[in-house]
Amino acid sequence: VSYDDNPKDIRDLISQVMPILLGMSSRALVFCGPAMLWAYPEPNSVGSIFTMAGAGRTSWGFQCTHPVLFYGKDPFLQDGLGGRPNSYKCDQPNREKIDHPCPKPLAWMNWAVWRASRVNETILDPFMGSGTTGVAAVQMGRKFIGIEREQKYFDIACKRIEDAQRQKDLFI
Repeated sequence: VSYDDNPKDIRDLISQVMPILLGMSSRALVFCGPAMLWAYPEPNSVGSIFTMAGAGRTSWGFQCTHPVLFYGKDPFLQDGLGGRPNSYKCDQPNREKIDHPCPKPLAWMNWAVWRASRVNETILDPFMGSGTTGVAAVQMGRKFIGIEREQKYFDIACKRIEDAQRQKDLFI
């Protein structure tokens, strides 16, 4: 299937994939991006990543708030551990130099994995890209399933996740 990164194709993809993903899991955290925020199914909560330095431009200037959609029930509240912030502040730029058009900083993914999952649960990233979610999952004791349609990025992700697992194994 050919895919183009334009609003119509993204809306079509969201409408087809999100019901399947939400039907497979009791909870989900989605970095939806500000441009397509309203195309997603209504979440249970909306949080954000806040970066004062901005990451990307909009018609109103630098994008400093990156929406995060939460679906299902908060694992901390379910486990009687009290509430946690549904947003994260990160002023650090992405220090990793990865050959991918939109790599997420590892700090964002560490927060996301911690916030939306429990140890030993499985994290599914259907748009794995360069594998940052997988690296965070391995580092934080979660199982990981990643899907990526571009072979180049799949290979980068596999190497990064394998390296993270080797690093973790050295310290066990």
